[in-house]
Amino acid sequence: MAKPLKESYSDQEETVARWEDPQYRFDLLRSSYGPNYSLVGILKSQDGPAQAATLEAKRLDDLEAPQRDAARIATEQNDKAVSLGKARLVNKPTFRP
Repeated sequence: MAKPLKESYSDQEETVARWEDPQYRFDLLRSSYGPNYSLVGILKSQDGPAQAATLEAKRLDDLEAPQRDAARIATEQNDKAVSLGKARLVNKPTFRP
């Protein structure tokens, strides 16, 4: 089997084996960073709602991303202005044009 499951888990894990029945699914995953394995169990009746919630969270995250970026940029600019103001106060007494 050994095919990466990039959308279900992360890019650094590879599915080694999968067992399932009508109610449950279990995936044995191998990490690409060492000899680490994970066993993930999924209740199939909850998989659909969980995927829908994940998609909604991503949609909201994408919708709010411009506001977060603008807030981050404003904070960085404010921090830079404060830092320059402090440097000016320290350097002003010794400045000779």
